[in-house]
Amino acid sequence: MKKILTALIVVVVVVVAAAIAVPMLVPVEPSARALAASLGQRIGHEVALDGPIGLRVLPRPSIELQAVRVAGSNGGPDLARIGKVSVTLRPLPLLTGRIVVDELVLADPDIRLARDAGGRGNWEPQATAGRPAPGGSGTEPGAPSEPVEPAGAGGGPVFETIEIRNGRVEWTDAAAGTRHLAEAIQARGNWSGLSAPAAVEGTMTLDGRPMTVAASLGAGDPGSRPLTLSLKGGPATLAFDGTTDTSAPGLAGRIEVKAESLAAAGAWLGTGGQLPAEAASLAGRIEARRERVALAGAELALGPDRGRADLALALGGARPRLTGSLATGRVRLDRPVAPAGPPGPAPAADPAAGGAGGSAGAPAPATPVPPDQPIDMAPLRMLDAALDIAVEGVGGKGLDLGATKAKLTLEDGLLQLAVADTALHDGTIGGRIGLDGRRPMPAASLDLRFNGVQAGPLLAQAADFTALQGLASGTLSLRAEGSTRRAMLASLDGEGAAQLRDGSFRGIDLLQALQGAVAVLRGGAPSEGGERTDFADLGASWTIRDGILGTEDLSLKAPLLAASGRGTVDLPAATVDMRIEARTEGIDFAVPLQVRGPLAKPGVKPDLSGLAGQALGGRKPEEAVKGVLDGLSGGGKPIDALKGLLGR
Repeated sequence: MKKILTALIVVVVVVVAAAIAVPMLVPVEPSARALAASLGQRIGHEVALDGPIGLRVLPRPSIELQAVRVAGSNGGPDLARIGKVSVTLRPLPLLTGRIVVDELVLADPDIRLARDAGGRGNWEPQATAGRPAPGGSGTEPGAPSEPVEPAGAGGGPVFETIEIRNGRVEWTDAAAGTRHLAEAIQARGNWSGLSAPAAVEGTMTLDGRPMTVAASLGAGDPGSRPLTLSLKGGPATLAFDGTTDTSAPGLAGRIEVKAESLAAAGAWLGTGGQLPAEAASLAGRIEARRERVALAGAELALGPDRGRADLALALGGARPRLTGSLATGRVRLDRPVAPAGPPGPAPAADPAAGGAGGSAGAPAPATPVPPDQPIDMAPLRMLDAALDIAVEGVGGKGLDLGATKAKLTLEDGLLQLAVADTALHDGTIGGRIGLDGRRPMPAASLDLRFNGVQAGPLLAQAADFTALQGLASGTLSLRAEGSTRRAMLASLDGEGAAQLRDGSFRGIDLLQALQGAVAVLRGGAPSEGGERTDFADLGASWTIRDGILGTEDLSLKAPLLAASGRGTVDLPAATVDMRIEARTEGIDFAVPLQVRGPLAKPGVKPDLSGLAGQALGGRKPEEAVKGVLDGLSGGGKPIDALKGLLGR
């Protein structure tokens, strides 16, 4: 018994002596720095230990590194800075050649991922000081000539606990002008080897929004291992349940994404603009590989509306390419919306719109000039696409579109949307829309065909123009380019023709204007009338050059009125200048009228010079005047007609 006790005392003394002597005898710092240099060679980034290094043997073997730094590349910031790294090992597995890390703690890690304006990232590998140069080993004194394999490498090291305390990850993209920041990262997990289960869970603040993350990786063959992932917090949640292939990175399984408000999610992503302030969700099967991501049988929801999608995103080309099909129920345009980002800068003052810089006493514009809005088509160059789209209908805000099928293509910044003939406001409409973002100056095109469509609600929705009503049939082709909406309108070119039946035009009463002109010419007083012209048929063809619409064959037929005309409509200024020759009962010649002013409510007055020219008809002036006065006097005194003609 005494011998056993003596042996135990000797063992304890040896262990204590070793615990004291090993840190003093082993050259810890040179060995650690040599290992850091070897690691830098492997990853293509310099790894530096800028702080003190500590080693302990009891109660458990541990090493502590302070101020660990991983250099970035391409002139970018350091890829990582870690305040302190602590590694604690279990001693007994070391006796069998296995490495079991009881605890790995990363305190205050700061990861910075930066892409410069040229698209180069600071994470890309580069030549390091420790990398072998031609003709030499390139290793530092004391560093091992061959990579060191950890004990138990056959099964890989086991990490019982991995902990991140107060971590920070920042992403900046100078080319895109974006920045995202994850901070206050607190995470805890484990890793038991390439084929063993692993798990992690933690919290963080992503772009100012608290979030919770949890993931677990099940045991299995590296080619197929169970994986679950959940991300909750902020405006959205994401959940994945499936498998992952760790040998060739990829995953497959069911994904579900939900947002309490699509507008809030858009604001979080920085999309800008207005988005529906309704709940949205997406659920389906996803398969993701290095070169391709596919979403099959996806169920979409936005508020009460539902849809379905089968999409694939190819990542191997110059730009990602999206293909597939999208089908939705009836789309509502009157759903509540909210800003999806901070408001943009206020537009610069337009001298043409008046203000302090305008001249005193300048006439007010015919119609209020809305603030100009810039057009940015750069997003069209972010990806290519080919999609088949089916919508059961579109309604709200005065629009009633029936079931619609369309094909969308996006190639190198050129978007084209071809829409098959679709029911719209008692008729049909179809055509093609184009947006061209390939050049610095944005361009757009529109080709439409329509038949029996109620013009009133269509014009109100498309152009905020409510004065014209009737069943319209015809064609329209437009082309424009410009960096703002106003510039687009000023550059507008095109042509078209339309025929309207059983309609009206508010803001002008041609019959009253004609009868009033005849009354004045006959010496009477103009009659009071309404502000609407009803017609059985109204037609015209036109051309548009630089925003000015011109027509030479305007024709109108009504029960008590027939008219023809020609003139122009200035679309940017929303003004009209036309000459109309009108006939009605009681006179045997056409009365020319001038229609000028704001398009919504133009002024109408007789064209006396036109009337005189028409009256001459090749005759001597005295004969023409006598004929006009005789025709206008209606059996009365010619002098009275002359007074009416001159307004005396």
